[in-house]
Amino acid sequence: MAWQQGYGQQQQGYAASGWPQQQQQQPQPAQLAVNAQAQAQARQAAQWAQPQQGQQRPQVVPAPALAAAGGHTPQQVMPPAWQAGASSAPASALRPNMVGPNMAGPPASQGGAGGAPPGLETYVVTSKAPDTGEVVVRTLIGEFTECGANHGRKVFKKLPDKGAEAVDVFLYYWDARDGPTFEGWWFGNKLGGTQVWSHNASAAMTPPQSGWKIPWDGAPRPTLVVENKALMQRAAGLEKLSATSRLVQEAGFNARAALEKAKAAHQNTYASAEGLKVAEGLLAPQVLSLAEALKRVTEEQRTASGEAARQFAQLGTALRSAQQQVAGELGKIRASKVKAEQDGKTKAAEARDQKAFQEMLPECQERSNTAEDLVDKAIITSEMIQAAGEDLPEAKRAVDETETAVKVAQDSISATRVFLNQKNISVRKFETPTARDASIAEINKFHAQLLQAQNKLNPLKTVKQDFMQRETAQRCVAEVMEKLTPAEIECDKAEEATLLLSEGGSTKDMMVQADMAVTKAMGLVQAVLKLILARKPVATGLVLTEVKKLEERARAAEKRLQQLKNSQKEAMEKVSCESLIKEAGDKLQIVQDAVSKVSNAEGPFLMGVEELPIQETLVAVKACETAATSANTAVSIARMFIATKLVEAKRFTAAASQEAIGRLKEYQKQLEAHSKRLTDIKTNTCTRKKKAFLREAEAHVVEAEATVKAVATTAARFDEGNAAKLAELPAEELRAAGEEASKAEAAANAKLAEARKYIHARQIEAKGKDIGDDVGPELAKYNARISAGQGEVAKCKKLVGGFGERLQALKAVEEVAGKVAAAEAKADEACGKVEALEGGSKKAEGEGQTAEPAEAAEPSFEAVKTAEAAVNEANTELRKLHGHLTGVSARFASAREDVGKLQERVAASTGKLAAAQGVLKMMTEQAEVQKLLSETEAKCKDAEALVHAAQEAEAPFLTGEECPAPAQAAKAFEALEASERAAHVAVGAARTLVAMKKLACKRLAEASAAKGAEGLAKLQERVETANKKLSEIKANLSKRKHQIAKQEVEARMKEVNEFVKAAQEATEVLVSGGDMAPEAMKAACEKAGSTQAAAKKAIDETRQLLGPKQREARANASTEDIKAELIKMILAVDAAQGELDAQVGRLRDQEHKFVAQRLIKDATDHVEAVEKKLADTMAIATPLVSEEGQGFSAFIWLAEIMSALKKHMSVAEKSQEDLFAMMSDKAETVPEAKFLSFLKTVPELKEEDATLFSDDELKAVFKHIDTEAKGEIKNQQLKEQFRLKFFIAAPVSMTDGLAVKGGKTIRKLELNEVIEALDEPQKEPNLGILRVKAKTEKDGKEGYITLKGNQGTDYLADYDPYLACEKKVQKSVQELLDASNAASRYIDKKSGELHGVAKGPLFETRELLMGLKPRISKVQQSQVELRSQVARARKKHQENVEGEKQRRQEAIDRRAARSVSEEAEACAKEADEDAKKASSAAEALVASRGADAESPLQVFGDADKALLAAAEACEKAEEKIRDKLDGLRSYFRGPFAEARNAMKALKECLGASGGKCRQQAAELKGVLTALEGDAHAAVLVALCAHLRKEGLSTDALFKQLAGGETSIPADGFRGFLEKMPGLELKKAQLDIGLARYSSGVSRLMIVGLLQLYLRCAKELAVTSAFEVKESKTVRKLAVGEIVEVLEEERTDEAVGLVRAKVRALLDGDEGWATLRGNQGTTFLVDCPKPFYILDDEVQMQSGFQSTSSEIRRMRAGEVLELLEGPRREESYEIFRARGRAAKDGKEGWLTFKDNQGKELFEKVSVYVCRQPIALTVAFDITEGKPVRKLEVGEAMEVIGEPVSDEKKGLSRLKVKTKVDEKEGWVTLKGNQGTAFVEESDKHFVCKVGVPLEMRFQSGSPLVRSLEVGEVFEVREGPKAEAKEGASRLRGRNLGDGTEGWFNGPSDVTVPWSPFFVCKQSTVLTDGLNIASARAVRKLEVGERLVALETPVVEPTSGLMRVRLRCDKDGSSGFASVWSQEGAALLEPLPTEG
Repeated sequence: MAWQQGYGQQQQGYAASGWPQQQQQQPQPAQLAVNAQAQAQARQAAQWAQPQQGQQRPQVVPAPALAAAGGHTPQQVMPPAWQAGASSAPASALRPNMVGPNMAGPPASQGGAGGAPPGLETYVVTSKAPDTGEVVVRTLIGEFTECGANHGRKVFKKLPDKGAEAVDVFLYYWDARDGPTFEGWWFGNKLGGTQVWSHNASAAMTPPQSGWKIPWDGAPRPTLVVENKALMQRAAGLEKLSATSRLVQEAGFNARAALEKAKAAHQNTYASAEGLKVAEGLLAPQVLSLAEALKRVTEEQRTASGEAARQFAQLGTALRSAQQQVAGELGKIRASKVKAEQDGKTKAAEARDQKAFQEMLPECQERSNTAEDLVDKAIITSEMIQAAGEDLPEAKRAVDETETAVKVAQDSISATRVFLNQKNISVRKFETPTARDASIAEINKFHAQLLQAQNKLNPLKTVKQDFMQRETAQRCVAEVMEKLTPAEIECDKAEEATLLLSEGGSTKDMMVQADMAVTKAMGLVQAVLKLILARKPVATGLVLTEVKKLEERARAAEKRLQQLKNSQKEAMEKVSCESLIKEAGDKLQIVQDAVSKVSNAEGPFLMGVEELPIQETLVAVKACETAATSANTAVSIARMFIATKLVEAKRFTAAASQEAIGRLKEYQKQLEAHSKRLTDIKTNTCTRKKKAFLREAEAHVVEAEATVKAVATTAARFDEGNAAKLAELPAEELRAAGEEASKAEAAANAKLAEARKYIHARQIEAKGKDIGDDVGPELAKYNARISAGQGEVAKCKKLVGGFGERLQALKAVEEVAGKVAAAEAKADEACGKVEALEGGSKKAEGEGQTAEPAEAAEPSFEAVKTAEAAVNEANTELRKLHGHLTGVSARFASAREDVGKLQERVAASTGKLAAAQGVLKMMTEQAEVQKLLSETEAKCKDAEALVHAAQEAEAPFLTGEECPAPAQAAKAFEALEASERAAHVAVGAARTLVAMKKLACKRLAEASAAKGAEGLAKLQERVETANKKLSEIKANLSKRKHQIAKQEVEARMKEVNEFVKAAQEATEVLVSGGDMAPEAMKAACEKAGSTQAAAKKAIDETRQLLGPKQREARANASTEDIKAELIKMILAVDAAQGELDAQVGRLRDQEHKFVAQRLIKDATDHVEAVEKKLADTMAIATPLVSEEGQGFSAFIWLAEIMSALKKHMSVAEKSQEDLFAMMSDKAETVPEAKFLSFLKTVPELKEEDATLFSDDELKAVFKHIDTEAKGEIKNQQLKEQFRLKFFIAAPVSMTDGLAVKGGKTIRKLELNEVIEALDEPQKEPNLGILRVKAKTEKDGKEGYITLKGNQGTDYLADYDPYLACEKKVQKSVQELLDASNAASRYIDKKSGELHGVAKGPLFETRELLMGLKPRISKVQQSQVELRSQVARARKKHQENVEGEKQRRQEAIDRRAARSVSEEAEACAKEADEDAKKASSAAEALVASRGADAESPLQVFGDADKALLAAAEACEKAEEKIRDKLDGLRSYFRGPFAEARNAMKALKECLGASGGKCRQQAAELKGVLTALEGDAHAAVLVALCAHLRKEGLSTDALFKQLAGGETSIPADGFRGFLEKMPGLELKKAQLDIGLARYSSGVSRLMIVGLLQLYLRCAKELAVTSAFEVKESKTVRKLAVGEIVEVLEEERTDEAVGLVRAKVRALLDGDEGWATLRGNQGTTFLVDCPKPFYILDDEVQMQSGFQSTSSEIRRMRAGEVLELLEGPRREESYEIFRARGRAAKDGKEGWLTFKDNQGKELFEKVSVYVCRQPIALTVAFDITEGKPVRKLEVGEAMEVIGEPVSDEKKGLSRLKVKTKVDEKEGWVTLKGNQGTAFVEESDKHFVCKVGVPLEMRFQSGSPLVRSLEVGEVFEVREGPKAEAKEGASRLRGRNLGDGTEGWFNGPSDVTVPWSPFFVCKQSTVLTDGLNIASARAVRKLEVGERLVALETPVVEPTSGLMRVRLRCDKDGSSGFASVWSQEGAALLEPLPTEG
């Protein structure tokens, strides 16, 4: 039980809290009963809320606490906060107030009168009797709260009563320790005290409820009750819970009953309004009842706690659920009730809305159809534009008519759209959404209809613009074509010229001509494009379209020319390429020849003589170097040329570039070979040259050493040992000996220098060339020997040198003495010049003591400078000599005395020169002072002259006369100012110059400076004098300037006053003149205005003059009187301006008055004219709007009747007279009755025996004809109605005759003019157009008028009286509108102009003008009202017209609908019959499967064609009906709607028939496919059986039937099968089975047909025999392994296995294998035959081993048929060697010994060249001519034995080279022992063909294959290579049938399938060659194809192509596998299995 679990938890809670568990109180039985009862009531109260079947049961919350009411909940038994907080304290802490041995009281904080502390148990003592008056009872009654424990029980203390005396009362337990009498529960004043009030002997753990004795030893007092307070409260709560539960139960029961009744009332339909009303009455009270109950529960729950509160919450939840259920149902009922009421109202409203919409629908339909008809009419009219063709006038007329029709149609659409929008607004106001939405949808359909019509009409709106564009386009096209046509012709010429180049044999002239042709054509095309681009930006519409078309043509021509340029470029590149290659070949040949020459020049060294004579060696080396230099130059030129041409070749087109680059690279390789050969020769030459250098250097050094020895011999005579002898020799002999020694020394030095120079040159040469590093040290040794020789010579020179020193000293002194004498002469000469100058100066001073200083003779400046230069030159010479003398003295000690004397002479000359220099300095300063004073005086004279000129300019102002005239004064003043400015500048410059010259004088000597300062002071005084005069002139200048300005201003002021006065007089005349005529007023105003303008101009000019004068006076600080005069002048000007402004104001006021009068008069005239026009317009419109045009309806009916009568007359061939006679019975008049009866008999006025017009309508027509109102009509009156009247629809001329040509024009008829036809229309004799004689209504002119032009233009339109009246009214209304708008604009304009006027006459005029606006507004309102009246009249009239049209149209529609229906039925009937016939034939054929047909293929084909034809006929008939339906799509009712419905049924019937035919065609194809498969299988079975019987293989059969061709002809294959025994097939079956081979049978097809392959799906064994029991296992097949079936499958009856003989492709083992087990297990499944395709070159070999011999190299794209494998080789070891092929020098690795140990090479005896040597023709090297040079390492075959040349010490041998098989003699060993040729042990000869590969690993990229017998030189190895066995396949090449082994599968060898899928759309052609093949059809993406042959490379394009058959239709042909760009067009399908 839940409550028991809760109780157990409570026990655990007590234990955890530390509170004794014995304090727990067990529930009492009575309490349990009460709790159970309350729980039951709660459950019962909640039962009403139990859900009905299918509803979710609400969860009832259990009440475990109610079941355990006597216990304590966990919340109650948990210790209080103070106890819990002390739970971890010692036990004594839990009982702080011990009042007894076993008692603990509550804490002080929890005691007192505040009530029981929370968590403590409380008991209540009450009395059930009225005995509370007793003291004991009153003392005991109250609450007792727990306060401790005693004897294992709780102790309780009474809480003090409020307001009463506090008495301690305890309730406690006492055990039997004092005897059984005292055992029990006690009330006392303390524990164990003597004062007690009551006793109960119960030993219960809690105080007993009853049985208390009062007094304690008295009788029990049953009325005293002790109860647990918590239980009491709980019991009270349970009481409330029980009562509330009963209330809830009752409310729930009532609610459920009301719900059931409510559902019964509306029968669960919620549709009956009455039932819903009853249900609402039932449920509404229940909602209130439940709400009250819920309110009570809520209130009780608020006061309850614990379990009771939870129970109340549960009841509240249940009650809310019930309330929600009832409220929900009530809401639903109310909503349904409202909905039902609303539905009723909605139905009524919907009926009203539908009725309203049905009323407006016909008009909407009618208006929409009318708009559509007008659009169609406009479209028909527009077609006349195209019909006009190039006739522009006719096209223009058609354009005008189309514009009119478009305008009418657009007006109709707009009006209809407005009408529909109004109706849409009305519809949106409908009450019901259904009717509103449906109506809006219908109106939207009309809008869509209008939109469609509008879309049709929109293109016609621009018809005029299109026409204009068309004209412009024609002109533009003509202009462009004028240039484009010759350009295209030139393009053709250029193409012809270019084609000549492509045909081959092109020459330079042809290229030039072709280029010129293309250039010329390109220029013309560019000109055309330039013209087009100029026209294109401004072109639009059609013009732009035409321009774009022409641009496309021009661009095409440009592209074509570009292609021609490219072709020319290719041709030129081809020629250039050939020329380039030829030139490169020539360069290479030059190199080859040069290298050959170098090789030939090397001949002397290659003869075997190792050391030639030095001279021969040098000559030979020089020859080699010269030849090598030439060759090196040739190589460099060739290398640069080829490299340059390689770059140029890359710019060629792909083909030319590839070819050129290939050839050039080949030449480059050859060039590098020649370069290498040249380098080797140069290296050898350098070696030889080195040896020659050393030999020649040795010779030079030896020769020099010999001369040194001669010098030593000569110098030995001067040795110290021979000194005595030398002293005895005469001087001559001694001199001779010295000279001899010197000569020997010179000779030795020369030889040593020569030797050193030679060695030095060789050292330099050795550094710059590759002679060798060892040459330098050898040459250094030679240098050392030369240095030693030079040292020896120096020693000898020292011995001889002492004897010549004295001779040299004497010679030096003599030489210096001569130079001293020359220097003394120069010094004397310079001093003489100075003395001459000084003497002249002194003489001049003596002669002219009285002369002026300026006039004294002074030496010239130039003479002084000349003398100074001579002195300086002499000084320089003397200084040089002094230094030279010092050097001689130091060098020769013996000459020092002589040198001293010479030095004294030099010092004396130097002193003379110093004195002369002092004199020259003084003379120079004097000359400078004289020059300075001359320059300054010239400047002073200039300044004085300019000052004097200024004084002369001032003279006119100093005469004392009055100031001259202003003009003269101004001119004189300008001259004075200019002179003053010039003088001021000159004086300033002179003063500046004087100051500068003074500074210059200070730098001179004192005497010169004083002389200069004196002269400058005098000049400065003159300058200052001139400056003073100039200042006086400047001081008077400003005054004179002011005087002139004043005079000018006064003259201007006089002129101003005169102008102002004239203006005043003119204004006064205007103001005082009174009322004047307008012309006089205008003239006076103009005169006053002109005089005022002149005065204003004069004042402005005077102000402009005064402004600058005033600013100048302020700037120059003029005197106050000048400023005052200027201010006075300005004030005078202002006064004149004020007077003028007053005159201007008076003039303006007078003008305003005049303008105001004119404005009022003009505006009034405008308004009166508009009002008069309104009256006239109203009079014109009166007939139209008086009765809203009702009288015009008779015109409509009359026109219809007259048209019908004319048609009747035409059919009956009667005249108008005959008609009147019939109508009147030949009487003169026709009464109304006869008129009506006659019209009812006219067939054209009847429809299905019903008259089209009513009697009232006919009477109205009669009344209109009866103009005299007599009730009868006359023949003349009727004849008037037959007269034809027309409107002029397009401007046309009236001529005087029928013929247009030669006719005279009477006048031109205007648009809308009315004419009357006077005669029947006639055909014009020349043009064939209809013309009619007519009379104009306007002026009565008669003449001929054209009805319709030859281009379809209608010039006349039928006359309509209403339209004529309406046009007249519209014209008058428009004129009225224009007049009123003009008047209104005039008033607005004038009012706007006067808007800124605030007062005066114009202000009042504006008010008067605005007062006229209401009159104009009134006229405009009248005009608008009149327009509305006209519109209403038009609308009514149009309604009448449209009604009449509709009535007539309905008759026409009925006839047309019948015609359309009949035509559709006939078409459908014919197609349906064909379909049924073809279908029945096909059904029979499918049923019989063509068994009865002789030629099933033809029968099936015919049936298929018949079905497709029938289906196509059905589709065509369906298309026709669809077209007719499209024409009737806008008809929703009427005859056409009925016809449309009927045709829809026909269309559906035809669709079903056509679909059935196509379905049967598919079934027929499926049957035929099945028949073909069966027949083909039978053919294959028979063919396989025949092959097995005859023992023929597939290849043998193909070779037999193909006859050497690539495929078997179809006829040959059929013939073979027909002759084949055992073929039990009829001819028809054979035809079917071989249908797919109509194009022949390829090898691929034969292989795929006759070979069956299976894949192992489950591991099984291959056995040796068919019977399983008797056979042995050959081997097991692995899963996935493929086998070939050799014999057809058979069943082993003994074991039930299906078995077949197979061959495993893996290893070729044959045996029997089980296909299917006896339990149905499949072991082998079908798979396609495996093929492989090559992606790169692959080697096919003869054996399984990868080292076997090569059969051939297979190219990329070849397909192989798998015969065996894949199998992997075993791991093996082969031996590989690296070397070089003797044949061509190619290097690489090859297999030396295969894995079988087989030697692939054998050793061969050959000789090898070790040193470069020449191959000569003869044995003797001197006689033999060199054949060529042998390269190091080159192999040779020995022809004979070695032969020795004893004379030259050589051994020679005759050999033959392996490279080029040249024969000749070579030197084995030279005369110095050098071995040139030796026998080799590294050369081997190839025994089998072996591949030479690039790397050590076998299978690496191939260099080339070595042939048998080739010689190979081994340079490395052989060494072993361990190889893992390769995966090998054996296959047959399907191209040529070659069989062999190859590696695979790999990245290069990949599986291939003959089944393809098209990845990109491509073309299937009938041939391999793309250029010549024709297209069969286009292959679609995803289409599946079967390869008939293996892929091949198309030679011209290089594309891989394959012959295919399409699965789709069986067509066959060739297609490319990849595109030119490499994209996959066809993709092989992956092989299965």
